[in-house]
Amino acid sequence: MSVQVSYKNQFLVFIFLFFIFIGVIEGYSKIWWEMVETCAFEDSAIYQDVSASMKRQMCTELYQIQFSSERIEPDQNFETISINSYGFRGSEITLEKPQNTFRIFTVGGSTMMGSGSTSDVTTIPGFLQHSFDEVIFNPNIQVINAGISGAWSNTETNLIKNKLLKFKPDLIIVYDGWNDATIGSENPDIMMDSWKNRWEEICLLGNDMGFDVIITIQPMVGTGKKPLTENEYVHYLDLQSTEVLSNLDLLAKKLTELESSCTSTNDLRNAFDEVDSEIFWDVGHMGNAGNKIIAQKMFEIVLPYVPQNTSQTPNNFQLDSEVDSLKNLSEKDSYVQIKRSILSNYKTPLMLKYYFFTNDIAVHDKDVNVNWQIPNIAQTDSLKDFNYSFSYLPNANFSYKTIDEVNFVGSYLRQSTFDNALIYQSNFTSSNLSNTDFSNAKLVNSNFRNADMSGSLLENIILEGVRLEGTDFTNSNLRNSTLTGINLSLSEIQGADFQNSDLSYSDLSGHDFRRVFLMGSNLNYSNLQGTIIEPRNFLNVTMIGTNLSGSTISEGKFDGLD
Repeated sequence: MSVQVSYKNQFLVFIFLFFIFIGVIEGYSKIWWEMVETCAFEDSAIYQDVSASMKRQMCTELYQIQFSSERIEPDQNFETISINSYGFRGSEITLEKPQNTFRIFTVGGSTMMGSGSTSDVTTIPGFLQHSFDEVIFNPNIQVINAGISGAWSNTETNLIKNKLLKFKPDLIIVYDGWNDATIGSENPDIMMDSWKNRWEEICLLGNDMGFDVIITIQPMVGTGKKPLTENEYVHYLDLQSTEVLSNLDLLAKKLTELESSCTSTNDLRNAFDEVDSEIFWDVGHMGNAGNKIIAQKMFEIVLPYVPQNTSQTPNNFQLDSEVDSLKNLSEKDSYVQIKRSILSNYKTPLMLKYYFFTNDIAVHDKDVNVNWQIPNIAQTDSLKDFNYSFSYLPNANFSYKTIDEVNFVGSYLRQSTFDNALIYQSNFTSSNLSNTDFSNAKLVNSNFRNADMSGSLLENIILEGVRLEGTDFTNSNLRNSTLTGINLSLSEIQGADFQNSDLSYSDLSGHDFRRVFLMGSNLNYSNLQGTIIEPRNFLNVTMIGTNLSGSTISEGKFDGLD
């Protein structure tokens, strides 16, 4: 009897100690969980339909993956990320290429690897594979994700030479730019030349060994003409204190030097120009929707270089709608679904909290130092001495307003209306004024340096003492405007329409006028030194005392020239 009691007591003590042990482990786990770094995507509207616990799990796994900028450690399996035995994200592959298979490797940094993707199949390579799977190809198309967080051209080219060639690739797609643009901030010219030389070597190697190489430059927040959301605008402001976007532009210009050696070169920085919804959850990483759009762009680029013996015509192929496609991919990736519904409850260090408590795992708030308060413009006819710098004000209505000494530096004013406004001594430096309406407005002694006014309506505008260094007037309408004495020599004016405008005494030196429309304009005593002139764009202009020294006039003759 005493022995039985002793065993019973020992068992109870064991149970008691077991729960103490579990409690201690859970306590430490909770401390670790709350202290671990957060991910920017946890607060992004892109993931508003993903539970907080799922986002926390995704973030934790990104920090748990063992990798360097040169390689990912093999055989790492998590709920949302799988790393196969060769260190590639995605399903298992063989070193030897299967028969009747066209093998594509995608190379890049964390955006290619899929930071923030909800599964392996919603990365760029995952969506690209899905695009090929929707069309029955012969041979089979195999897309392998060789992206590595932090990778740049030096580590990527070494990866290709030292590892990927062993897998007998037929095509290598490079999605590049961000990391090189960041690294190259101190010596951009040297870095850009090195970037070009590295990829030229790989392309020439491909020519010798029989594989194609496609080079692409990736988009980032602020590239192209994408309308920015509030959150994207915050990220864009983060980039303004760096040289990343200007360096990315230098890289894109190097693409032309690679055309002769590489299979194809493509600038994808404008991939989201027609997308109003939120794409970026930081300055360059994207959610599933962004990955899908890039994958579709890549599919269109790659298709001519893939053997095509299909049962469905690629030209008639279209992806499903965004919702249906993402749904189909989630259903297709049943392995991910099973792991999410079952394994996640066991792998998380807070499993006791998951089972015994109903509280969601906390999501940390993000501090934003931006003036989001929209001014009550409708209540006043004039604005004076206001500070709206770095404000998010798209579609604002300033029609017929008097704006005096107002600070709009770095503000986002896309598609706003300033028609018939009177603007005095105000500062619009580095603001986004694309697709705005300034028709019949008068701008006096104001600063528009480095402002984006592309695609804007500026008809009948009057400019007096306005600074326009670096201002972008691409494809803008400035017909019938008064621009006397204005310096446009450092502005971007390709596609701009100056018909019937007064540009007398203005400085237009150094421009290529083959895509600038000046018919009927007044160019008296203006400076056109070092320009390229297309006579048909100068019909009926007046050019008394105009400085044309060093200019090149293409074939043709001037008609109606005074």
